[in-house]
Amino acid sequence: MLRRTIAAVLFLTGGLSSIAFHQFYFVWRSCFNALGRCFDPTSGVVYHDSAFVYGLFGLMFLAAGLLVAFWPSRKP
Repeated sequence: MLRRTIAAVLFLTGGLSSIAFHQFYFVWRSCFNALGRCFDPTSGVVYHDSAFVYGLFGLMFLAAGLLVAFWPSRKP
């Protein structure tokens, strides 16, 4: 029971990190200049290319969720 809860929390966190990666980096990847910034004039927001870290966190949490979900349990 606890393992399923931990796996679900890890999957949820990985999903949220993946959504942040898509919103803050993937959509704007062609707009970044040499300094790694992109200005959106319609919303007035400056996006940074360092937001790819959200993608790394997403992969890490999803991999950890898979590891927890499918790790063999020790049942005597």
